[in-house]
Amino acid sequence: MPSILGGRKDGLSRVDEFEARHVEETGTKLLQRSQVVADAVKAKKLAIVYLTYKLADGRVVLHGHVGDIDNP
Repeated sequence: MPSILGGRKDGLSRVDEFEARHVEETGTKLLQRSQVVADAVKAKKLAIVYLTYKLADGRVVLHGHVGDIDNP
């Protein structure tokens, strides 16, 4: 189900809520559909971060992640 439809079903109403949902679902699908990505995440060589960017003020908002983001 597209993230917009799923978001509506779950009661989301604001644009930023839909953006966050879409980013999270896209990152999850990337992990599920690419064995190369999944293996790299498992080996702690890659992480997927769920970010949105606020153009009005230049803020980046972290909505979650998969993999280790604490180790540079």
